[in-house]
Amino acid sequence: MNRVKANLFKVYLYKFISDFWLVVPILIPFYQSNGLSATQVFIVQAVFSASALIFEVPSGYLSDVIGRRKTMILSACFMPLGLLIYSFGHSFIWFAAAEFVLGLANSLRSGTDSALIYDSLLEVSAEGEYKKAEGRALFYNRTGTAIASILGGLLAVVSLRLPIYLNFLMTLPLLPIALTMVEPHRKSAKENPFKGIIKVTKLCLTNVQLRPLTLFFAILTANGVTCFWAYYLYYRAAGINVGYFGLILAAFILTSAISSRQAHQTEAWLGQKRSLAVLLLIGPIMLILGLVISPWLIPLIIVHGFLWGLSEPLLADLINQRVGSEYRATAISVSAMIGRFGFVILAPLFGYFTDLYSLSTAFLVLGSFFVIVSLYCFFSLRKAL
Repeated sequence: MNRVKANLFKVYLYKFISDFWLVVPILIPFYQSNGLSATQVFIVQAVFSASALIFEVPSGYLSDVIGRRKTMILSACFMPLGLLIYSFGHSFIWFAAAEFVLGLANSLRSGTDSALIYDSLLEVSAEGEYKKAEGRALFYNRTGTAIASILGGLLAVVSLRLPIYLNFLMTLPLLPIALTMVEPHRKSAKENPFKGIIKVTKLCLTNVQLRPLTLFFAILTANGVTCFWAYYLYYRAAGINVGYFGLILAAFILTSAISSRQAHQTEAWLGQKRSLAVLLLIGPIMLILGLVISPWLIPLIIVHGFLWGLSEPLLADLINQRVGSEYRATAISVSAMIGRFGFVILAPLFGYFTDLYSLSTAFLVLGSFFVIVSLYCFFSLRKAL
């Protein structure tokens, strides 16, 4: 049992390393230095989202069929491969291929890591600690991203490829970490994979309790990722020097990491329904940012990071409680898949409204959409929980 519970530390370390993205702050200038046009830059990023979208649910079901440990091992193989392709690539095709592989690696890990934490705790009769454990995992995940966002920019002063080379080396320990994980005892999905995926997807979208949870999880994901990139446009419009972008990103991610780690305490203090109600504040934040573009509103962006970090452990725990272990990873992946799909739609629309009208209009449209969908999810949850 102790060996099973040791999975928690291994997942924490795995998530820290797998999201230690030194390359993120330098990707745009790196693409441009290799002759990519603006259109090609966005296509390359779309390839990652499309890959993650395509493989999200199948990889979750794969985890339910072959096991958490084996799926994490596969992810640990594909992630360094994607960065290796980046290291040797000098063209649009190479970078698109790298993003496709990284999207697959991310999909294999997504949902599987959360299910592994829950199943490991369930085996030692400690499933009540899940929110605390999931929050801690997200803390290490985002702490890695925050540290890397600062280091990546500093390394790029030496060479734009140096962060990529070092990022590749950083991911090599993922395989030995995954190999030492222990598969917890659980029920395994036995039916036809396609039928199983359809069955769980239908359950997530029709069950009176799972549907609002799935949609809430998805809209928070789609909105959060869209804003992650949109905030760079806001910083520039607010007249903030580009040299501060990495520091603001680090503050955003670290705040999100801390709120994830303390999510169980926040819920204990506010209560379940009030904790979910607090997440509705993201919509007004979008609307305020749309009405006023000013560096003095940057703290609101940091608050968004706090709320985004709080949301994941709360909603993942509620989903885990309502799905059997044989379909747990698939159910979480369904939520993530819908979130990815939402991002594929929201991100281009945000860019379209920015180009056609203004950045303010784009934030107002995004905020209004989030308010409508999140209110529906919240009031549906209040009746179901």
